[in-house]
Amino acid sequence: GRTDAGTSRSQRQRAILESYVGLLAGIGGTSLEAQAGLNAAGEAFRIADAARHHGVQVALSASAARTAVRDPDLADLVRREQDAKHQSDALLVGLADMLSRPTGERSADDISALRRNIEQLQGARESLLREIAGRFPDYAELTKPKPATIEQARADLLPGEALISTYVSGDKTYVWALGKEGKVAFAAVDLGEKALAETVSRLRISLEPNVATLGDIPAFDVAAAHGLYAKLLKPVEAGWKAASSLLVVADGALGQLPLSLLPTEPVQLGPETTPLFANHRDVPWLARTHAVTILPSVASLK
Repeated sequence: GRTDAGTSRSQRQRAILESYVGLLAGIGGTSLEAQAGLNAAGEAFRIADAARHHGVQVALSASAARTAVRDPDLADLVRREQDAKHQSDALLVGLADMLSRPTGERSADDISALRRNIEQLQGARESLLREIAGRFPDYAELTKPKPATIEQARADLLPGEALISTYVSGDKTYVWALGKEGKVAFAAVDLGEKALAETVSRLRISLEPNVATLGDIPAFDVAAAHGLYAKLLKPVEAGWKAASSLLVVADGALGQLPLSLLPTEPVQLGPETTPLFANHRDVPWLARTHAVTILPSVASLK
């Protein structure tokens, strides 16, 4: 059905975009970059923003756009489009529930009827979106912004701020760091989605432990935390080190970890003393030198 085709198409598009980002990372700084007449880091930044474009970004854009609606005709179109989306989303949940039941407990006729209703609502919504785009192009751009460029991101940065943007793929993590001015630092790190998620999960054990007393909290793995710093932030420090405030677009599992807790130098905890955690006092956390703010997307800089 249309839903299955849409999911498959989205997965293919993401795979293609990831391959292109990897290609750009590979030619950055080489003669091939000059021959192609492009800025590999800048183009990869834009493509990664498109690949990372997910529900949070859509929700943020829609929220901002709703505050801009003043025309009654536009308000009516937006209401009808959002109603169609809510109805189709509700029916999709019902369809998923029905398909999860044992074969003997579901009706082929009911499934077909649900699919038809979903396709009708999605078709109506697409028609409304086309009408909105044709009659109110400024609103359409606000709700579905184009992938951000480095130049646009810099325009929204303040002096003393640096943007660190990440994109996590199956086998690599791509990191950009840039300030209001200066060069853009770009690195492709050999740290894939699965390995990154495992490291973040291990570090989070100390951050939200299910224990009865403070003394039962497991030790924070400072070696693993510094390992993340060394892999992700150290290679691009030329783009952020001089700033005092870091704005981080944390992709994937990175969004579940406060990056301010990454030690900036190798460290070994001494023996536990009193008071509890006193052996953490001299850890060179990133928070000691930089304020860190996590952003859901590059566009949210606005």
